[in-house]
Amino acid sequence: MTERPNDLIADLVQALLDEETAHGTVREARSRQAELLRALRTAGVRLGVVAHRVARARGTVLPVEERLRLAERLRKRASRASRSRSEAVPHAPGRVETVEVP
Repeated sequence: MTERPNDLIADLVQALLDEETAHGTVREARSRQAELLRALRTAGVRLGVVAHRVARARGTVLPVEERLRLAERLRKRASRASRSRSEAVPHAPGRVETVEVP
């Protein structure tokens, strides 16, 4: 027996609302992460140390190369979150390119 179209639509609407809620939660978490990463940088804590602690909290021990890669991802996350989209992406919608005309 197949589900009725109205039931399918209701399920789809709920799934879309769930996705929006999850997206908002992720956005808030990333914003908080960026705040904390900037605070750590301001306090003089190296991101390599942070990466080591993150890996340890996840139950893994990373080789130096992987730890440096994680530190770079954290650095980029803090940087992206501190700029507007038009600053972070050179050709973002709404960004006007200016060219000096002689």
